Amino acid sequence: SAGLQGALGGEALANLVVSKMPSLQESLGIEGCGLAGAAGGRAAARLLEALPQLWELGLSGNDELGAEGLLALAEDLPRSNVLRLLDLQDCGLVGARGGSALASLVQALPLLQELDLERIPDFSAEGISTFLREGPSVGSQLCSISFGECGLAGPVDGRLVGAALAEFLAP
Repeated sequence: SAGLQGALGGEALANLVVSKMPSLQESLGIEGCGLAGAAGGRAAARLLEALPQLWELGLSGNDELGAEGLLALAEDLPRSNVLRLLDLQDCGLVGARGGSALASLVQALPLLQELDLERIPDFSAEGISTFLREGPSVGSQLCSISFGECGLAGPVDGRLVGAALAEFLAP
């Protein structure tokens, strides 16, 4: 496949979308497009900057985006973004590092309401717990998180995530 690795690929995608669909207002899915690492995250941020009314962004299937990509997206996000729904299924997050990167991104999305994190098998209980402990802050509008098929295995993982979730939901 012709992925978008590197800054030029991501910039090319952003320019193409903006030039061909300047009136795009609500939703954009760039699933399985080869967005990888920090360059992929910066490309996604560029799209949000160019399409300021975008409230739904689908990045699923970009399994090489990973923690570096989410951190770059968080750092380069326009502060006036109105994103409410973010799909990160199968985006390559791994363990606690992935959880911390996701937490940084969610903190940079004050209007985010829905987050889809399904099919990330290496995210694990450690990643989910880290995200819940470091992630959404007081006043966050996040009201829906999907964690299906995220590498949870057995009662120990269940207790770890359960404890983090209880802490997260505590007033």
